[in-house]
Amino acid sequence: MGNMKKIIVITLLLASVLTVFSCREKSYDVAVPQLITVSSGADIAFKAIGGEGDIEVEATASQLQVTTDQADWCHLTLNGNKIHVVTDANDGLESRYAVLNMQAGEATGKTIVHQYGIILREFEGAVDQLVKNKATDIVLPYDANETVIVATTDADWLTLDCKPEQLVIHVGENETKEYREAKITWAFGQMTDSFVITQFDAKDAGLLGSWAWASTNASNNRSFPMTAALSQDEDGTVKMNLVYSTYGNWTFEVKVGKAIQIPLGAYLGEYKTSSITRYVYALAAAGTTATTYANAVHEGFFNLTLSKDATSGKWTATAENPDLDGKNFRLEMWNTETPEGNSASRIALKNIKMTQD
Repeated sequence: MGNMKKIIVITLLLASVLTVFSCREKSYDVAVPQLITVSSGADIAFKAIGGEGDIEVEATASQLQVTTDQADWCHLTLNGNKIHVVTDANDGLESRYAVLNMQAGEATGKTIVHQYGIILREFEGAVDQLVKNKATDIVLPYDANETVIVATTDADWLTLDCKPEQLVIHVGENETKEYREAKITWAFGQMTDSFVITQFDAKDAGLLGSWAWASTNASNNRSFPMTAALSQDEDGTVKMNLVYSTYGNWTFEVKVGKAIQIPLGAYLGEYKTSSITRYVYALAAAGTTATTYANAVHEGFFNLTLSKDATSGKWTATAENPDLDGKNFRLEMWNTETPEGNSASRIALKNIKMTQD
């Protein structure tokens, strides 16, 4: 009887064990979601100058695929789950974006490639400049977001060195001492402009000193002489001193090269004749007197064309046509700062000729 109890207990234990093992061997189907995650390089950003970088992706399915939406400036190379990105230079002012569409099996994902636009914060000295005949360097600093300036010129006496933070202009020596000028065109992407480098020295050319000013009163054709003198500052700036005893004494800056260019100053007013309205601008002012320049359309300067006598070596400067290009260019002198109608005393000059003493 005791043995029978033992056999029954063992049989029951075996049945329990078999029952447990039967439960563990049973299998169930579980749906595992397919995923794409960016492990590094998410929303990667590039400078305007362009560059390259990597985006690493983790995917639960094989055969990752990636495309961009209409972004031909963004080039992709796929190596396993690593996306190598190369961007062209962005020559625009605005930032731009490319959406990367990723797919691995049924899983999809997106990430963004960002590229900055060009930012030019400051470009000092990009204006017309006058230099003397000696060789020199002009350094023009600029502040931009990692973009290097592009500058060009056709002049063989200028060499341009485009650096990350400055444009260096190497100016060669002017051995002929003749007037010369060259245009430099610069660009930061789509931004572009130009300025002129002039190389000339009025002292080397023998233009400084006293001049006799001959002209004609346009109203009565009588002679209207004055005296003039040209001087030059250390920086090359040329000034003219013009003297007429009745109207006064004026000193003002002029440009000297192929011509003596008398600049147009502040707008003073206008007056009418029977056939035209003249717009009057100051040439120089002192006290209650002013020398003015009047014309219907102005170009910024009253030009006196220079020529040199081969025998004497003396210079002359002439403005033979008082109605240059039909635009009524005339140099006028007033004895009041603000001309009002025809009541102001004025003298209109024509046939102006300056001759070196």
